[in-house]
Amino acid sequence: CYIELNKFGKASKYLNNAMRILQAKNKNLTDLQSKEKMNKELFEIFRSLGNVFIYSKDYNTAIKCYEKAIEHDAENYSAYFFLGTVYYAKKEYDKAISYLDEAYKRETNDIFLATVISKTYFELGNYEKMYEIYQKTSKETTSPQNKSDDQKWFLAYYEYLAAIALRYYKKDYKEAIEHYKKSIKAKRKAWTYSEIASTYDEMHDIKNEFK
Repeated sequence: CYIELNKFGKASKYLNNAMRILQAKNKNLTDLQSKEKMNKELFEIFRSLGNVFIYSKDYNTAIKCYEKAIEHDAENYSAYFFLGTVYYAKKEYDKAISYLDEAYKRETNDIFLATVISKTYFELGNYEKMYEIYQKTSKETTSPQNKSDDQKWFLAYYEYLAAIALRYYKKDYKEAIEHYKKSIKAKRKAWTYSEIASTYDEMHDIKNEFK
C-alpha cells in the first residue's frame, strides 16, 4: 500500500521488518516443505524491496534486492524481469537482455515482458530476435480483451515493435502495416502513421503513402 502511495521510506521499513522476522524463522526450520514456503515469502519481500528502490531510482540497491530474491526462488520469472528493466533503465542493454532472456524462458505469456524484451533487442539492433519474440508470443497474450489500461499501452507498443521486426527482418511489408494499424487502434500516435507511410514508400505504393 505504501508503494502505491509513493511512500517508499515507509514501504521499505515494513518490508525490512517482515524480512527480519522471516529470516529468523527460516533458520529454525527443518521441514523441507516449510522451508520452500518460507523461501517463496522471502522472494516476495526482496522483490518488493527491489520495486521500492526502482521507484526511488536507487538502481544499484534494487539490483541487490532482486539478486537476493532469485537466491530464494530461482524459477520465478519476475525477479529476472525486473533485473532486466533496471539494466535497461541504466542503458546497459547487454546485461538487460541476459536477464530478460532468463525471464522469457520461464514465462512467454506476459505482455509487459514480451514488449520490454522486444524493445531491448530493438536497442541492440537485433531484428531477428525481435521476430523470434513475435513468433513465440501467443495470440491470447496479444489479445486486447480483458486488459488493463497499462497492459493496453504495452500491447500498442508491442504491436509497433512486431511491425518493425516484420518490416526490417522478414521484409513482410503488408503484415508489418497490419501491426502498425493495430498499434494505432490501441493508442493513436503520429509516429506510427509516419512509419506506415515510410513502409508504403518502400513498397512504392505512393497512393497509400500519401493517405
